[in-house]
Amino acid sequence: MSAILAEVNPQDTSGNDWDIADGSAPDVYVALSCPPASAPNIVSTPAVEAYAPQWTSDGCTSTFGSLTKEPVSVTVYDYDPFTPTNDLVANFTMQLSAVHLSDQLEFTLPPTQGLKSLTFRVTRVGK
Repeated sequence: MSAILAEVNPQDTSGNDWDIADGSAPDVYVALSCPPASAPNIVSTPAVEAYAPQWTSDGCTSTFGSLTKEPVSVTVYDYDPFTPTNDLVANFTMQLSAVHLSDQLEFTLPPTQGLKSLTFRVTRVGK
């Protein structure tokens, strides 16, 4: 499962520009933690400076059984290399069902926190 597209609000949840110093677009990256919780598979996309970043990087790998029994943790950040912390865009968990896990299926989550949307692709490996 990989994040392939996001749409980020023009301002953070406090109403400030993402990059206050120059007013530029946020440098968005997505961190995924896929089950099982006992040995999670954690991956991140590269940071992309855009309000609608797209990624082609590999995502996290898990089994069908684990993905339908335990939630996936999703954290989206605005990468800020010159500050001590990155700005949080969104942080949530999602429980997937068999509908989400069809081969090559894409699904989009509705607005939450600093996101207008976040789209994922599920790719089945091995049959």
